[in-house]
Amino acid sequence: METAHALLTGFEPFGAPMPKENRSWQVVKQLSGREILVGNKKVVCHCYELPVSYDPVAAALPQMHSKREYSIVVHCGAGTSGS
Repeated sequence: METAHALLTGFEPFGAPMPKENRSWQVVKQLSGREILVGNKKVVCHCYELPVSYDPVAAALPQMHSKREYSIVVHCGAGTSGS
């Protein structure tokens, strides 16, 4: 069986008042380490929580991409209505 890798990211909490978790990370972390069968492929999920700050994210993403070749990359975020 062929193996593919998926990179999934969500964000850390931010805002005022500071929530306990960010909804994007709550969703993504549920897939962390999971193997999902898609047709004749096994897709391994690699999940990371990102800071809500441009410079650290700009530094972290190239490191994540250098670890392996990903077949799919999904960066998730959550906002409020109108944002």
